Amino acid sequence: MKILLPFLIFSTFLVSTSSAETKIKKTSSGWQMTVDAKPFYIKGFTWSHTPVGKKYDYNLFAESEEIIKAALERDLSLIQAAGGNTLRHVYPAKWMKFIHENYGLHFIANDYCGRYGLTIDGEFLPQTNYSDPKTREHIKQTWRDLVITNREVPGLLAYALGNENNYGLEWVSQAVENLPEGERQSAKARYLYSLFNEIALEVKKLDPKHPVGIVNGDLQYLDLIVELCPDIDFLGVNAYRGKDFSDLFEQVKTKLGKPVILMETGCDAYHAVEKKEDELSQARMVHDNWVDLYRHTSNNGGSGNCLGGLHFQWADEWWKTGQEYELSKHNTNGSWHHARYTHDAAADQNMNEEWFGVCAISPKTHNGVHLIRPRAAYFALTNLWNKSPYALNPKEIEKLVFQSEAVSEQSHDSKLKFETLQSNAKQSFQPPSKVSLPAYVYQEGGGEMLWSPSGLMPEKNFLSIDPKSLVKPHRGEHCLEVQYNSGGDWSGLQWQHPAGDWENNNPGGYDLTEAKTLSLWARGQKGGEQVSLNMGGALTGRYPNTTQADFGSINLTTEWKQFTFSLDGKDLRRIKNPLTLVFKGSGFPYRVFLDDIKFE
Repeated sequence: MKILLPFLIFSTFLVSTSSAETKIKKTSSGWQMTVDAKPFYIKGFTWSHTPVGKKYDYNLFAESEEIIKAALERDLSLIQAAGGNTLRHVYPAKWMKFIHENYGLHFIANDYCGRYGLTIDGEFLPQTNYSDPKTREHIKQTWRDLVITNREVPGLLAYALGNENNYGLEWVSQAVENLPEGERQSAKARYLYSLFNEIALEVKKLDPKHPVGIVNGDLQYLDLIVELCPDIDFLGVNAYRGKDFSDLFEQVKTKLGKPVILMETGCDAYHAVEKKEDELSQARMVHDNWVDLYRHTSNNGGSGNCLGGLHFQWADEWWKTGQEYELSKHNTNGSWHHARYTHDAAADQNMNEEWFGVCAISPKTHNGVHLIRPRAAYFALTNLWNKSPYALNPKEIEKLVFQSEAVSEQSHDSKLKFETLQSNAKQSFQPPSKVSLPAYVYQEGGGEMLWSPSGLMPEKNFLSIDPKSLVKPHRGEHCLEVQYNSGGDWSGLQWQHPAGDWENNNPGGYDLTEAKTLSLWARGQKGGEQVSLNMGGALTGRYPNTTQADFGSINLTTEWKQFTFSLDGKDLRRIKNPLTLVFKGSGFPYRVFLDDIKFE
């Protein structure tokens, strides 16, 4: 059956004007969640909204109300149409109420409990010490505040503590280091899980209407969870195990005697062997994952302790690989390897963090937000989510086969509509000045440069720049000297026009359509220095670059050497950022020298 792409759906759903009561009850056939006494099976996403060109610290709710509503409509209308009912995160209470009332979605309120560091008394601590009394109290107070703020928010479903914190037990303390090496991680984990149980007890006192659980990385330390977390109501698990979850549910049922919520699971849409987008393999894996969740729902023949799950991720996030740089490039670098994702397991790194979305995202925008394209996996979820596992029996679940032709047709319709939206998307394009060749990014003494070396990254930068260095220039009297001072993991230098226009909100750049190559001369102070190079900067904003290029890394010696990069096939109508240099931290200062950087 052909299903039209639901870009705008009108439907009815139950909403509450205040926080409804959520209960988890155990029956002879397993565990079941109810909201105001009605069965509720969790189907949703770990949803966040990150535009192309932004990174992990982007905050949608700091934008204008117009942008916020446009972003919510773009995503949540589609999630609602798919049959989704839950989001994992904490958003401002005003907007949680808006989301619940307009899209019928519920929330699992989640704070990471220092998983990625904490700021205490104005000092950022990158490694959270769960044995430290001050740190433990800080995390507890964060949760007290969270519960008090959100316990009556309409749509609140449950609370979840942390985010696979068991993978981040990296702090150093004398008490732990004095233990035998094989016991240190377990000792750290004891501090973590005892803290979780203390928080769970406080949450229950402040809000007895909503259950509380933890978010663990798979089942690591399950025995410690059994021992130290008796007061949680459910075990949340981030699990990536291929097409099914093997014995995960049965282990939790047997050892912990609690229900499970899959807090993260998914598959990327990039085929690491064939080097291309692979929607069908992603869709098939997503389908199989959710059939397995249904199989372990109460009364369906499995372990009976699955309360549902949250899919990772809604839309591709282009910041995942570089974290701080290459934010406008959709990287295809694998992040890790997993043999059970068999379709591309032959690659060394087959899990691609920037491609986990069930929606692809475009650099082009409409109404201030980026266009998205639902992939085949979105339609695979839709076909399953519009069936309640509570209304199915074991035989019916085993008949939920992956409908390859149907989701392929739906995906094809999605692409056609997406292409139309992209072609109609308004994007200001004031023609830039056309320049004659050669066009210099840097030449003798730094004079007559079209672009400014004004883009230093990140905010705390470790570079010193001298455009008139007298140290052994390639030709003439001067060269460009860049010193990486010790400190930090990396620093970057970007040439810009106009200077400081990170968001591409201002006209500028140059038309280089006649250029065939970009070349430069470079050497290192001691030899062995390595620098990564790319061109193009962000493809977003009112006046974006028209192309990007990743030139990889160059290895330097103490002698000058010319490096030349082809521009074949590149759209060079507007180049605002002709060159970005990325220097890796090495723990000690080093210097590189450049000269005659030019387009020809």
